[in-house]
Amino acid sequence: MNTTLSLTGILKMSPLVLGGYGLVVGAGVLLVGGALLERELAKRSKVVNAEMVAGIIKIIMPIGFIAGLIYFVLSNPLL
Repeated sequence: MNTTLSLTGILKMSPLVLGGYGLVVGAGVLLVGGALLERELAKRSKVVNAEMVAGIIKIIMPIGFIAGLIYFVLSNPLL
């Protein structure tokens, strides 16, 4: 088997893979942004607001994870 490796072959992804990358990057941005916001609020002695940000993230992440799994199962081309 003769396989050619090229930059265009690496960058050409299916919509399912792009959606997966979008979910992972989106979750990462949410988590890192929430952690930075929580740290800044805690530095400014706004502990109540920092705890509220942490609580919102603790609620959003499991819901987002379950929604991502449902999206993956429904958009799976093998089913």
